[in-house]
Amino acid sequence: MGVRILLLTALFFALFFSKARGAGWLYVAGALAAVLLMYPWFVHHPLRVVNVTQSTIVLEDGTALNAPPDSVLSPAFFNGTPTLPKNFVAVAGGGVFLVRHFSAYVNAALYFAFMFILLKVRERL
Repeated sequence: MGVRILLLTALFFALFFSKARGAGWLYVAGALAAVLLMYPWFVHHPLRVVNVTQSTIVLEDGTALNAPPDSVLSPAFFNGTPTLPKNFVAVAGGGVFLVRHFSAYVNAALYFAFMFILLKVRERL
C-alpha cells in the first residue's frame, strides 16, 4: 500500500507542477475505477468470516460453506491459526472469493476526487 501511495503522490505532484492543462481526467478516471471496483459489494453482498475449519467457512449470518479455505486464500492457515476470520468473502458462481473491504475503494475514490479538485484550484490560480 505504501508503494501505491508514493506513486500516486508522485503522479499528483508531477501533474500539479507541470504546465499541462486538462490532466485532471486521470484523477476522474481513477475515482471512477475505484467506484467500479466496489461491484462485489453492490452485487454479491459480502459477509465477514467468523470461523474456519479445514473444510468449512462459517460466515457472520451463520451460513457454513463447504469450501476448503485454501480455495479462497493462500495460505489459509499460518502457524496453525486461520487467516480468513474477520475478512470479507463473496459467494458467486459456486465459488467463494475474498473481497477487500469497501472502505479501501471509497478512500481511493475520495483521494482521486480531492486531487482533481486541487488540480482545478491550481489551474484557476
